Amino acid sequence: MMETRDYGFAKVRDEQLELGRRVRDLLASKGIVSVAADGFGAPGVVVSYTSDA
Repeated sequence: MMETRDYGFAKVRDEQLELGRRVRDLLASKGIVSVAADGFGAPGVVVSYTSDA
């Protein structure tokens, strides 16, 4: 926590949100559909449907 505090809590939050958005966008661009409804995806958890075993 101290390391994160020193780095900046707001900066970490913003980077987590950006990472989650980019992962979701990448998967969507490959045709992989998110389990979460539009606008309800969590930034740190990505769960998607796939038919690929």
